[in-house]
Amino acid sequence: MKYKRIIVRTLVTLAIVAIASILICNAIINNNAAGKMFTSVNSIPHNNVGLLLGTNKFLKGGYHNAYYTYRIQAATQLFKAGKINFIIASGDNGRETYNAPDQMRADLMADGIDSSKIFCDYAGFRTFDSMIRLKEVLGRTA
Repeated sequence: MKYKRIIVRTLVTLAIVAIASILICNAIINNNAAGKMFTSVNSIPHNNVGLLLGTNKFLKGGYHNAYYTYRIQAATQLFKAGKINFIIASGDNGRETYNAPDQMRADLMADGIDSSKIFCDYAGFRTFDSMIRLKEVLGRTA
């Protein structure tokens, strides 16, 4: 019986710590993201360049990937609203059968964006690297 109480108390304590950790992390993220997240295209300030991060267009089984679709739609909306002048499509092209930047470029062009306004970053293997590269390469001109 004594061991059962110890186990229950330990599990309850761990659950409380886990929930508190989640709430604290959420508060920190919300605090740091304040003023940097937008829910409407009109509220977004103008930027010279928009970074479109790559993902698979299709999931296993051939289903469309909603993340891909929403990213293309968002980039198109921002461009057409005049919020960005250029789009950098950054993604993986490490296999012959997969080229995220070219796929995104084709879909952006199909949405009516001029090809001269789209640049491909073929070294976009990791999101963090794409963001750093954008800052370092375009930080002086973007």
